[in-house]
Amino acid sequence: MKTYFKDGKTVCDAQAYENVMYDVANNGISVRFDGKGCFTRYSVLNEGTHELAGAALKIFIDGRELPFDAEKTVEMYGRIQTVSYTSDVAEIKIKPFLHRDRPCAFTRISLKSRGAVRVKIAFYMRGAADCALTAADGFTGDYSNGFRFASDRRFSCLPDNESVVFDETETVGQAEYRIAYAFSDKPASGLLKDFDLYESECDREFLDVDIPVSAATEEQKAQYCSAFFCALENFKEIGDFRAFTAGCRYVSPVRTYYRDSYFTVLAMYNGHTDKVRDQIAALSRGIGDDGSCPSAVLCDFSSWWSDHYDSPSFYCMMVYDYVNNTGDLSLLDEKWGGTTVCEKAEKVVNKLSRTCDGSGLSVKCGRFNRRDWADEVNRYGYVAYDEILYARALFCLYKLLAAKGCPRAENYLAEYGRVCKAINKILWDDAAGYYVNYKNDDFTESNLSIDTVLAAVFGIAPEERAVRMLRRARQLLESRNSMPVDFGVMCVYPPYSRIDAAVNKSSRPFDYHNGADWPYWSAMYAYALKMYGMDWSYPLTRWFKYNTERGSFTPVEYFSPYCATGSTLQAWSSAAAFVYYDADCSFFKNKL
Repeated sequence: MKTYFKDGKTVCDAQAYENVMYDVANNGISVRFDGKGCFTRYSVLNEGTHELAGAALKIFIDGRELPFDAEKTVEMYGRIQTVSYTSDVAEIKIKPFLHRDRPCAFTRISLKSRGAVRVKIAFYMRGAADCALTAADGFTGDYSNGFRFASDRRFSCLPDNESVVFDETETVGQAEYRIAYAFSDKPASGLLKDFDLYESECDREFLDVDIPVSAATEEQKAQYCSAFFCALENFKEIGDFRAFTAGCRYVSPVRTYYRDSYFTVLAMYNGHTDKVRDQIAALSRGIGDDGSCPSAVLCDFSSWWSDHYDSPSFYCMMVYDYVNNTGDLSLLDEKWGGTTVCEKAEKVVNKLSRTCDGSGLSVKCGRFNRRDWADEVNRYGYVAYDEILYARALFCLYKLLAAKGCPRAENYLAEYGRVCKAINKILWDDAAGYYVNYKNDDFTESNLSIDTVLAAVFGIAPEERAVRMLRRARQLLESRNSMPVDFGVMCVYPPYSRIDAAVNKSSRPFDYHNGADWPYWSAMYAYALKMYGMDWSYPLTRWFKYNTERGSFTPVEYFSPYCATGSTLQAWSSAAAFVYYDADCSFFKNKL
């Protein structure tokens, strides 16, 4: 299998039998295309995931199936995968795609023969339809398991063989087949009515992507498009709920996270700021009357895992980022539950402030406190990541209130200065050259955690310290410098030292929060390097190259050679697109 890149697409040359998995999603479903013209998995919002290990699409020409080892080229871009074969008698192209709104998958099969040939196509899946019905716009089959099938070509259903077989077609030259697969209990009739329109809109969605000039090579263009669509495809609309889910595995129940969405929306400032505003509205409706923030908000706006230490800061920061980069001050006066967005931002910061001690730093209470992004690690006391976010939130709130002429603004500016001073006094380890991970009365975890690079991004670290920290990150976190396998940037190094430091996946070194590469953190580290004029290409691109070389073609949640890879189409991994987009590193600079 050979992988390369062209015109923003990821391309793979392989043999017919090889799987080339590619995840796509839209407002209702996610589907895993298999690189053979079919799919192996689908998910429906709030209904769970369905594995289709036995699903297959087969093409027979003159009574012979395409050879097992036939050469194929697979292209992956946006919500589209194409599979192309060239044989001695015909050229075949299979194009599965998802339209952004329709809860079904479409496939166009195009065949161009070099002479007269007989073509027969078969589709296999458990629970085959009991009948074939002629509909106004095609032929449909309603499967006993709720699956729906429609085509513009006549087919027969063979329940005993769990398959669908198209009538044999004799053709000279060009032949086309249009197919739709629905994943609901609604009849299949009507699915093909606007097939050509859906296809053209799907093509146009990809062609309209504005690739920044900073994505200069073919590989960088493909990475940008992959990351950009990773965010776009996770945007969901269910009634009044319009927000970004975390990824394919986080849609049953549908929910949106404060922290995940903060990094996800960064890519959306390139043409989709309306979705950023929708995201803020969804998060606003999840905030408690006392200013409490859960980890996530369900699609009915109830809370999911209450009281997280990073959620309040991310909410305030997202509001500021939006106003600061769009100039749209009207957001601050938008009301949810009788409270304006600006009032909510102040409420959440004030609620978080009540966890602070005399130093000004927030105290994460309880030995087994896992309520932030590293939710399988027991970080307690002063956690550098949470303190950095809190300081940034204070600064953001100061700027928002100042923009509204509120006299309380100066109080938050003063507190911001106090917290920054405390971070640099208490959590900076001068001998190590970076901020320690967390610290309390009885223990200090002195490993380097990648989430502390935000101190450099937000200007909380003085320039000399920021540069020292980034150089140490290069030595320790970049696996090419500290590990036997060069796979990317570890989220922490060395692994956590205490026997009770972590649980579940993170209890294993170089897994999950204990040293795996998280592409969104790699992107933010790359951004910090870029800010300080240091080489930033390795952390931005290594995770993408490592995964595509190994047949993983959709942005993943986390990975390392020492653990199973996390979920695909993970929304906040889109942060790589933001790094390309913000070419001059001006996004976080104040413009109010």
